Amino acid sequence: MSGKVIFKNVEDLYNYIEEYKSTKSSNSANSLGIVFDEHEYFYWYDSGTGKVINIDKDIAFLLYNLTNSNLSLDNVVDIISSHNIDELNLIDVVNEEDLLKGFKISSLHCSDFLKHTHKEIQDGVSQLILELTEKCNMRCKYCIYSEGYSGNRSFGTVSMSRNLALKAIDYMDKDGDSNVVYISFYGGEPLIEFDLLKDVIEYSKQKLSNRKVTYSFTTNLTLLTPSMVDYFSTVDNLSVMCSIDGPKSIHDQYRVYSNQRGTFEDVMKNFKLLCNIFEKNKTFNVTVNAVYMPPYSKSKIETIYDFFSNLEFVPDKFTYRLGYPSPDTIPESIKYETYKGDMSIQNWQNEFVTQMNSFEDLKESSIISGYDKIHKRAITISASNRISLNGCCIPGYRRLYVRTNGDLIQLGGHKFSVRFDFLF
Repeated sequence: MSGKVIFKNVEDLYNYIEEYKSTKSSNSANSLGIVFDEHEYFYWYDSGTGKVINIDKDIAFLLYNLTNSNLSLDNVVDIISSHNIDELNLIDVVNEEDLLKGFKISSLHCSDFLKHTHKEIQDGVSQLILELTEKCNMRCKYCIYSEGYSGNRSFGTVSMSRNLALKAIDYMDKDGDSNVVYISFYGGEPLIEFDLLKDVIEYSKQKLSNRKVTYSFTTNLTLLTPSMVDYFSTVDNLSVMCSIDGPKSIHDQYRVYSNQRGTFEDVMKNFKLLCNIFEKNKTFNVTVNAVYMPPYSKSKIETIYDFFSNLEFVPDKFTYRLGYPSPDTIPESIKYETYKGDMSIQNWQNEFVTQMNSFEDLKESSIISGYDKIHKRAITISASNRISLNGCCIPGYRRLYVRTNGDLIQLGGHKFSVRFDFLF
């Protein structure tokens, strides 16, 4: 269906919705949109356009029943009459905003999207992820590389060779995106191979000098030194994600060295050192990834929030991300049934959001992941049937992950049967 459908009256609208229901296995029209309320105000979210329309309580009642109940036309007319709804004004708004059209999809592909994808593939890979090393100087109790987790390899002793790493940059020079390239360093702990990381950055500055290159890596911070910070301050467009779970009492429960000693004091000393880069390089960006481990509670989330909110040395745009550990990585000793399906983060976020005065306040609070997607949703003037492909991972389309031995892994974890050793 397109945005060209014009309703002359409520009967037209009713018939359209009933025909729409007949195409759905659930025999409902709730995919046209949804009625919701907030602080005694009512709204209609329209799936065809992405718009959110402020409506009164009576219109909300009508739209809810039109899309969710099996009403007859006479029932609809009775609702309009008994609730004193201005039928002409309602139809004018629906037509002007092109509402209640929804989607009527005949195939699971969109020709425009396929053309766009083809163009993107021709432009080349945009992100290169280099696994510099399998080594790590820490043994976090929930790490996906720990011996008790079967989803990935265990800790190793292998690092990537300089020759292989530079070949990967040669590949990006030849077949990478011609405008913007993202280079990420991964481990283990990438700073174990700081010299290699530095060599790759300097080599890419030469080979990819005609493109904007953005660098990133995740670190536990314990190996960071003043000389490393001095070097990083000279690198444009560098983003560093730091692993910090919160204050010492929380962080040291799980983020420990191999001898089980807590790492908080070392981490925070170096974190402050890293944040000093902002004084020299405004393109630098730092974020924190905090893993939320049992026992789960609202008070624990508030403690973590207060800790990060009160750090005085972080830049103005500093954000942290609080999330659950990967499945099956919680130690058996604390894996209780009560932790399954925990909703404490979401519940706290929902409560916190109601206290925000604006979306800018929400962004500054670092609690933006789910809500930011809503804020950035596609909104069109007219209803659209255009959809993108979902769940279709195209090998080598956007990013390549290079293992220490040269194996290439596509997004989704499937290994290619080709190695960089054989590409040149």
